[in-house]
Order: sequence, then structure tokens, then C-alpha cells
Amino acid sequence: VDSVRGLYESFALARQGTGEAAIRFEKFQDLIQAQAGRILNEKGASAVEFRLETKDGKVSLKAKVVR
Repeated sequence: VDSVRGLYESFALARQGTGEAAIRFEKFQDLIQAQAGRILNEKGASAVEFRLETKDGKVSLKAKVVR
């Protein structure tokens, strides 16, 4: 949960910097859990790492499979 909270805080700051609307932590946490679960099942990964990417003034999350 601490790593999700840290990622959320970075995400929220980055979105604020681009002028995008804020999202609630609970919604963000649900999104991360859903994406990680899907990737773990589909790719047979042992873990998923997320990073932030800003492109064309929008902040997005990029997932990386860890085997």
C-alpha cells in the first residue's frame, strides 16, 4: 500500500502540473490493482512495476512486467 501511495502522490503531482483533474486515491488504487492483476495473469509475471510518463500534456501510467 505504501508503494501505491507513493506512486499516487507522484501521479497526482504530475497531473496537477499538466492541469489535469485530480482523481481520488481509492480510484487510483483500484486501477492499479486491476491492471496489475490482468498483467500478472496474462503475462505470467511475478510482479509489475509502474512508472509515470507525460506525453502531449497528459500523464499516464506505464506498466513493466517483472519476471
